Amino acid sequence: MKLKDFEKIVDQITFERGKAYREKGHIVSVEEVEPLMYHAEVKGSQLYEVEVHLGSRGEVMYAACDCPLAIF
Repeated sequence: MKLKDFEKIVDQITFERGKAYREKGHIVSVEEVEPLMYHAEVKGSQLYEVEVHLGSRGEVMYAACDCPLAIF
């Protein structure tokens, strides 16, 4: 799945919540821990850990979040 298509696999409410978190500065940190592998911390009702691995063509290979609505 391409990163630009990510919103197609999450429900609209979850996608809008994530977008609002970004717009309101709730993304505490994002770090590229290895090439194409990212770790982020997002402040919601608590601090959540997010991990995303991208393929060489920008496709999402793996995504995980310890948030209650994680669907990956």
